Order: sequence, then structure tokens, then C-alpha cells
Amino acid sequence: MLLNTGIGFPVSFHGATIDGFESSISVPHWRSVSGSFSYSLLKGIATPPITGGLFLPADGTKVDEAEEFPITQDQRHTISTRWRYQLQASAWLGGGATYGSGLPTELEGHVDDLAEAYGPAILERVDFERGRVRPWLSLNVSAGATLRRRPPHTVRLQADMINVLNQLNVINFAGVFSGTAVGSPRRLMARLQIEF
Repeated sequence: MLLNTGIGFPVSFHGATIDGFESSISVPHWRSVSGSFSYSLLKGIATPPITGGLFLPADGTKVDEAEEFPITQDQRHTISTRWRYQLQASAWLGGGATYGSGLPTELEGHVDDLAEAYGPAILERVDFERGRVRPWLSLNVSAGATLRRRPPHTVRLQADMINVLNQLNVINFAGVFSGTAVGSPRRLMARLQIEF
């Protein structure tokens, strides 16, 4: 992105390798419970040279084209799970969690220089010594009920709470190619669905 605008300059690498594995378990229906659990272990490395983009280094230095570097997919551990419990024929409860062990980041300059742009709360969520965003976790809960079911009319109500613990989750920080991404704060949403 150019100066926080919607203008982007595509980039490509000579090559990139993503190694790892993904696994998942799905329970379509077991008594009153259904849900899923997934885990992935990924290591992503890009090989220079970098083509395209718009690089304006303040000191006039060039990107080191001899060194491999981690890419956005280089998050070692990612866990996602979601479960639902059917209370009765017309009502259910659900819960889930998402965890990330932290994406890579590369700091140019001193940490203190970033305080004004990002604020201390976001900087606290970055481990500059490791060059990675600190691990993050988001817990979510849901509940739903069918209020009326008389064909052809059906009325359903659902409520969701995202990030129950209201943690500041920094997903990505100051990436040259992907910027900074922050997870949603605690949110409560309700949805009414009417079919007729």
C-alpha cells in the first residue's frame, strides 16, 4: 500500500516454498454434539530476487538478494476449533477458539520510533527479539433457537460473541507486503432470520 491508500504495487519472488502439514478432525454428529478441530504447522520461505513493488528505502540501501526470508504464511502453529451442542430440537449452544503462534515481522529502525504510529498496546504484542508477532487467541460463543416453525413460516434467532476475552490480537505487524492486521475486539451480534 502507498501511504495508507488503496494503491498497491504487486510483487513477486523468484520462488517460495511452504513446508508443513495440516490435519483436521470433523464430528458431523455424535449424540447432541457436532464440531471440528484443525491444526497446521507451516514454514514458508521466499527466495530473492524480488520483482515489482515500490521500495523507497530512506538510506538508499538495497534489498539483500542473497538471503532467503520468511513469508506471510510462515506461522508455525495454527489451531482452529468449533463445537455445537444441541440443547433440544429448537435450541443450540456453540463455542470455538482460534490460535496463532505468530507471523514473522521485520523491524526497520528503532522500536521507539514506532510508538507514535502504532501505540504502546500494539507494540507490546510484538516480540522484536524473535522477529515475530506474539501468540494470539480468540474465543467465540454462539447461541441459537428456532422461535417458530409452522410451514411455510420459520423464525430463527442467533447471537454470537466474538473475542469473548476482549484481547488485543495483532495478527500481522508492519509487513512489507501485508501491512498490519489487528483482530476484532469483543463484538456481540444478533441475527433474526424469517422464512416465508
